[in-house]
Amino acid sequence: MSSAGLLGNELFAIDSYKTSSNAAKEWSGTFKVLKAKRDKLRKLIRHNLDEHRQHDSAETEAEMERA
Repeated sequence: MSSAGLLGNELFAIDSYKTSSNAAKEWSGTFKVLKAKRDKLRKLIRHNLDEHRQHDSAETEAEMERA
């Protein structure tokens, strides 16, 4: 669509309604950059889930502190 000049970087219009395009720059990028961000988030999620599972399976306070 952008090759036809219908969508630009500053304006998006639907049925004559205009609104600015203000997507967060921190979440934009090339597919390579977005894949790296996704992988980093997945790793962090896995780490947190593993940590919570260890805490859930701990039977005493001492075991929980060691986990």
